[in-house]
Amino acid sequence: KQFSKITRPLLVVMGEQDEHAHLPIKEIQKLFDSHTKSKHYKSILIPGATHSFEGKEKEVVYAIISWVKTI
Repeated sequence: KQFSKITRPLLVVMGEQDEHAHLPIKEIQKLFDSHTKSKHYKSILIPGATHSFEGKEKEVVYAIISWVKTI
């Protein structure tokens, strides 16, 4: 409900192997994707990353920089 109210640019970055996810991560991504109202929205799954993104920091930085260049 609250997520759908966000209209500012929004990037959602999730680890593909998030150990705290209560649903399969691709389902969570689909929920975010289907409820966004942001015109500058993107969701990204970092392959092999856990919730903390440990060891995948470069991939996260690359994803953020790539997205920022689009807004």
